[in-house]
Amino acid sequence: MKRLKSWSWFRSWKMNLRRGDAESYCAALEAAGAGSLGPQVVLFPPFPLLSVVAAGLGDTGVEWGGQDLHAEREGAHTGDVSGLHLLDWDSRWVLCGHSERRQDHEESDELVASKIRAAIDVGLEPLHGVVDTLITIPNHRLLALAGKQTGIQDAFKLADDV
Repeated sequence: MKRLKSWSWFRSWKMNLRRGDAESYCAALEAAGAGSLGPQVVLFPPFPLLSVVAAGLGDTGVEWGGQDLHAEREGAHTGDVSGLHLLDWDSRWVLCGHSERRQDHEESDELVASKIRAAIDVGLEPLHGVVDTLITIPNHRLLALAGKQTGIQDAFKLADDV
């Protein structure tokens, strides 16, 4: 399993941002040198925006992952995303067991455990257990809060205070 850096920023976009917003967000992170700050920066966009993130941040050092995955690699699971799909967009991470998924989709401990195994089996790093405490920032507000002269670390601090 991948070892987390001592200081990391994990940002889930949840069901926010559209393509243009995601492009702007990635451009701002790239311009700010977010991947070379020292802290690990990992984004979790909605699946349809993974291609935007991969294209916009591919060589920056910023990492990304999926907000969820199905426990199976493939099959008749309409609308679901497999770990292999996430790998297609160079994802390194996936969220497993977020409280919103547990509540809204009634995910059990057994299902979460199977998703964690599925992630590991394809080489993804599952982020679980501390998901809800790590991802508390309203990410869609980050760029609106920070001015053009605001450093990326200060921008994240602003978002943390919202």
